[in-house]
Amino acid sequence: MDVSRKSGGNFRDRKRQNLLDMTTRDFSNPWNFYSLMMLSDDEVYQWLRMHGLLATTIPCNTEGCEGRMFLKSSSRSVGGTVFRCTVNRLHTRACRANSFFERSNLTIQDIFLFMKSYLDGSSLSQCARFSGVAYKSTAVNWGSFIRELFKEFFELRIKTKKLTGTVEIDESLFGRRVKHHRGDPNRGLKIWIFGMVERESNTLILYPVGDRTEDTLLPIIQRHVEVGSTIYSDGWSSYCSLNDIGYEHFTVTHKYTFKKTYINTKTRQEVDVHTNRIEGAWKHAKDHFKRMSGTKITQFEGHLAEVMWRSAVKSDVYSSFFDLVKCVYPLDKPATYMYKTPLFDTWACLPDSQLSDWDIRPGNTDADSQSDVDSLSDGSSVNSPSNGGTSNGCIIISDSDDFEFPRNRTASDNTLHVCKEHNLQACSLDSVDRLLMESDADKTLTNSPPTTDVPVASSTASVAGPSNPKSTRVLRKKGSSSKHNPPTEKKRKPFKSSDKVSTQRRRKDGVCHPPSYVEKNPLPAGRKRETSSMVNPYGKDAFSWSDDDDFQL
Repeated sequence: MDVSRKSGGNFRDRKRQNLLDMTTRDFSNPWNFYSLMMLSDDEVYQWLRMHGLLATTIPCNTEGCEGRMFLKSSSRSVGGTVFRCTVNRLHTRACRANSFFERSNLTIQDIFLFMKSYLDGSSLSQCARFSGVAYKSTAVNWGSFIRELFKEFFELRIKTKKLTGTVEIDESLFGRRVKHHRGDPNRGLKIWIFGMVERESNTLILYPVGDRTEDTLLPIIQRHVEVGSTIYSDGWSSYCSLNDIGYEHFTVTHKYTFKKTYINTKTRQEVDVHTNRIEGAWKHAKDHFKRMSGTKITQFEGHLAEVMWRSAVKSDVYSSFFDLVKCVYPLDKPATYMYKTPLFDTWACLPDSQLSDWDIRPGNTDADSQSDVDSLSDGSSVNSPSNGGTSNGCIIISDSDDFEFPRNRTASDNTLHVCKEHNLQACSLDSVDRLLMESDADKTLTNSPPTTDVPVASSTASVAGPSNPKSTRVLRKKGSSSKHNPPTEKKRKPFKSSDKVSTQRRRKDGVCHPPSYVEKNPLPAGRKRETSSMVNPYGKDAFSWSDDDDFQL
C-alpha cells in the first residue's frame, strides 16, 4: 500500500501551492475551498475566468452596435473591472454579464459558500447562516435559482432519455404520514410519484401522476423504456399488459415475498426478481423532503428534479454542478432556459390562484395539530363567511356541480359522489366521512329546515354561504325523526363487480412473466398462497416462568 499517497486528514492533504490551478473537484476538501476564497478579489475573478464561469469578452448588446466588449479596470464597479465596447466606450456592462452571478450584489465568495452548503445537503437556514445572507429573502431566492438549473437538467438530459437493460418500476405516495394515530392525516397534499430505475447506470426518472391507472402509467413507460427491455415490478395490476407490448415483465408480489425466482424453460437459466433498487430510491427521495418542514406546490417540481440530478451525479456534486452552470450559461450570450412550467405533463397541476394555498408537508408536530383544535375551540376560523371564504373544517356544497373544499384537503371521487347523491349544501368533514363509511340506512336526509337539536356543523365553526331554509339539507343521526318528514328505511344494495370504478385498480395475487419463463417452486393447483407468520421472540411467553424458578441476587 502506498502510504505517501494520503497522509491522513483534509488539512494535511490541502493544496499549498498553485491555488489557481485548483479545480471544482478539489472543493470536496473544505480547506482547498476556503484557501481559494481567501485570495484577493482579482485572483478569485481570474480563477473564475480560467474555468469558464466568467467571460473575458462578450459582444456588445446595444442596438445597432456590432463591436465587442473587453475588460477594463474600474474602481467603482463590482470586481474592479467592467466590459467596455471598442466601438463606443460609453457602452459598458458589468464584469459578471451573461453569467450565473449576474445582477447580484453579493460577493462571489458569499455566493460560492452558499452554493457549496446547498450542494452538501444543508437546509436553507443553514446555508443562510453560513453565508451571512437573509433567510426569508436572499436564501430562498438563491435556492430557487439553483433548482432552476436542476429543472433545465431534466429538460435536457432526462426528458428524452431511454432506459435499457433491466429496469425497475414502482409508484409511491408522497405527502404527510401519520404514525401511531397522532396528528391529522388529512393535512397537506398527497401526490403519487411514479419512478423508474435502470440497474446498470442507476439512472432515476420520476414523474408525478394524478392516478395509477394503466392509461396513465403505460405511456410513461413507453416513453422512457426501450422495447425489449426487462422490467421488474410489484403486483400492481396496471403493469399486467407489459408483456403484450414488447417488454419482458416479471413481477414479485410483496404480500408474500420480496424476491422471486423464475426459470427459463429452454435454457434453464434462473432469474432473481426484486425491486430493491427503486425501493432504495424512494428512501433517498423522501429523506430529501423530510429535511424540510414543508414546501409550496410551486417548488415541488424543482425539488423532484433535484432528487433526479443528485441520483445521476452520485457523489461528484461540485464538478457536475459547475459543468451544468457552464452548459446553461454559455457567456457569449444571455442564458436561455428551455424547460416549461409545469415541468411534468403527467399530472394536472392546480390553478395558479390556488397554488399558494397548498403545501407538500411530510409531517408536522402534535403541537401543530393541537393548535388547529384550539383555534376551533376559540371560535376562530381561517376564512370567515363575511370575507367570502370557507369556514375551517366545513365543506361548502351547492346544488350545482361546483364543489369547494377547504385548504389542504383533497376531495376524492367517492366524496364528490356521496355529496352529489345526497344533495348536501353544508356539512362538516366528519359528516362526509361518516357517509363514506356507512352508506346504508344508518343516515337519512330530510328536507326540513335546520333545527337546533341536530347541528349541521360544529357550533364553534361558522358555516359559509347564505342560508336558505327551503334548500338546506340537514344530516340526522339514526333514530332521530322529524314531525314533518319521518326517516325512511333504505335497503342495502348487493355489491356487484360492475359497480367498481374504472380508476380503482386492485393488486392481484398472481404473477406476470414472459411465456418462456415459469415460476420456481410454484404452488400446487387449488392451494392458496399463505403469508408467513413469524413468532415474536420477545412476546409474553418468552418471559413467563413457573413457581419453581428461584431468582437470587
